[in-house]
Amino acid sequence: MSNWSNGELTAAGRHLLAKVEAGTQLTFTRMEIGDGQEPLAAAKSLTRLASPKSSIPISDTAVNGDVCRISGIFSSSNIEQSFSVRELGLYARDPDVGEILYMIAIDDTPDPMPSAGYQPPVTAAYDMNVIVSSEMSPTVIIDPNGLVTVSMLNRSVTAHNSDPAAHPYILQLIEQMKL
Repeated sequence: MSNWSNGELTAAGRHLLAKVEAGTQLTFTRMEIGDGQEPLAAAKSLTRLASPKSSIPISDTAVNGDVCRISGIFSSSNIEQSFSVRELGLYARDPDVGEILYMIAIDDTPDPMPSAGYQPPVTAAYDMNVIVSSEMSPTVIIDPNGLVTVSMLNRSVTAHNSDPAAHPYILQLIEQMKL
């Protein structure tokens, strides 16, 4: 069973955080899993995962107080060779240098990720929690091709259906029909 360390900012992540505190927008772009075996202390100096295996599009985000939870759903259906998921990275956009490895977590009891030949394919959800201040208001790039859970979909549908600006033309027609 997985035993993820707390996410740790990389050196590039700390540098970006200083820019964010000075007014730069914090934008998370994607997650990534790998099987690198570096200790967490060494991982903080990485600019990319030690042994990346697959990028994970961001599927969902939620801010609760000062914690921003970023979620990605992964399927093993495109994995050529099985591996152990030991590292999880969160990437962000630095306006001066491009995409950076912002945060990393290490799993000291990794779960195996089977190859595409394993049936049915394995699907796993990965979450990273990022502490944010009220001034940050991070943006997250949600990939429309990413996988979602039923609860993610239901939250989105509910938010959409309760948004008065979602379908102004249709709402106007409904109001006219009431007359």
